[in-house]
Amino acid sequence: MKIDPKASDNRPLPVYKIASDTYMLLGNISTLNINNRGWNGNAGFVVTSEGVVVIDTLGTPKLGRRFIATIRSLTDKPIR
Repeated sequence: MKIDPKASDNRPLPVYKIASDTYMLLGNISTLNINNRGWNGNAGFVVTSEGVVVIDTLGTPKLGRRFIATIRSLTDKPIR
């Protein structure tokens, strides 16, 4: 998947719901390059009664911020 380098930091990323309250972001398994802009692995999160458990944060600060925006688009529970 190519990542738009001009995309806003608060624009959610594509996410897949794989189970009740469990989500996955599917990246390209490769080294960091111009096409993946740091999205070179998979990440996910689980929404629990006490908050959100994050699995990986992706490869760059900008993707990390967009990952938070993705979580916020689905829940307002605290990220633990």
